[in-house]
Amino acid sequence: MASKRKKLGFFHLRKILFTGIMLCVSVIFFFPFYMMVMMATHATNELYTGIHLLPGTRGLYNAQIVLEAGFLQYYFNSLYVAVLVTAFSVLVSMACGYALAKYSFKGREAFFVFIMITMMIPPQIGLVGFVTEMKQIGWLGSHLPLIVPPAANAFGVYWMRQYARSFIPTAIMESARIDGCGEFQTFFRIIIPMCKPAVITLAILSFVASWNSYLIPLVVINKQELYTMPIAISSIGSMFYAEYAGRIMALAIGTIPILIIFALGSKYFISGLSEGSVKE
Repeated sequence: MASKRKKLGFFHLRKILFTGIMLCVSVIFFFPFYMMVMMATHATNELYTGIHLLPGTRGLYNAQIVLEAGFLQYYFNSLYVAVLVTAFSVLVSMACGYALAKYSFKGREAFFVFIMITMMIPPQIGLVGFVTEMKQIGWLGSHLPLIVPPAANAFGVYWMRQYARSFIPTAIMESARIDGCGEFQTFFRIIIPMCKPAVITLAILSFVASWNSYLIPLVVINKQELYTMPIAISSIGSMFYAEYAGRIMALAIGTIPILIIFALGSKYFISGLSEGSVKE
């Protein structure tokens, strides 16, 4: 009995210690976001006087600066671009990854190796060629370069291929065909629902990448009304005065969609990461 109580006490002590460590880690990760919110309520000149742990009185003024700078239009631009990029990227990656995992055709492995090689090339290397290509086809100065090219997501193809190989039994596909399902019906009605954790994980990653994209919009968009959030935030203020408090307020508001999406999909995001890491 004494030994059992000792083991039980050790278990509770370990649990308390683990919980305390996790709380400390959570505070460390949450602190920068808290500081950003606090800084958004102060004036720009106050930001240079020290660290402000309590809210200030300039929150509404900074929000007004952000709204007067056309923030709502830029917010909408980023939102619809990110939603379209997410939808196209997930659909194309899912279809390509599923085909590479479950269909046998000549050159399949070579094609997959080529996709993997493209992941090793930094996108900045091809930036000049990318801009030239967009100009030649008439997409420069629009949102199309931000929406269409990201649909070809090499990481997404790899991610969905690994998941399909590990968690989609071939017998299910054969059963669907015997029951009269065509290839498209099998894909949309059976395969995609079975890959829900991986699909949601890829959707979150694609949305965040598009929402935070700065370099590509900077070089392909030349009209202010088409600016996305990252470019718009850097332009808040005048030529002679950088309104850092207003920019921080815009940053704080700009993180809201990311927080909402992760809060809604965190369950599937975590399971998708753990399951997608399994190699057959």
